[in-house]
Amino acid sequence: MAYNDEGGAGVGGWLAFFVLVLGFFTPVGMVVSLVSTLYGDPSIAPAYGAQWATLQTFEWSLLAAIAAGCWYIVWRLHKVQVWQTVRMTIAWLWILAIGSTSVDFIGISLITGLPVRDLMQGADVEIARPFVFAVVWTAYFLRSKRVANTYLKHDDPEAVAEVFG
Repeated sequence: MAYNDEGGAGVGGWLAFFVLVLGFFTPVGMVVSLVSTLYGDPSIAPAYGAQWATLQTFEWSLLAAIAAGCWYIVWRLHKVQVWQTVRMTIAWLWILAIGSTSVDFIGISLITGLPVRDLMQGADVEIARPFVFAVVWTAYFLRSKRVANTYLKHDDPEAVAEVFG
């Protein structure tokens, strides 16, 4: 996208960046983070004892579900260019960002017996990061001219949405 391309449409510019982040960097980052968390310290496995296998299965399953959700959003943004896609993207952003964090803490608590409050201590960044991500991208999807021009609210493909007018 050119810097002065005010009437842009299609998956380009910041929208393409979002698609790249959600479709590639988010899943890869999650895998790296999970591998580091689960296997980076040899004292982790013995600390969980008999629950270690269940905890690993839960974490990898949650990661797979989140990655699948991310890939679904990316697919939908590319293939179904109607306004409903924007609404679904925003909803899924919040479900994945906030819901996955909550499910993670609750699941670990149920498997290990540790109180959720204890698990959340010191996890400020893990809690705040998905919330900030969802806020920033929700604002982008609601205010972007490119998004409005790509995902039309009406069936008329000739119509160009006026976002800031």
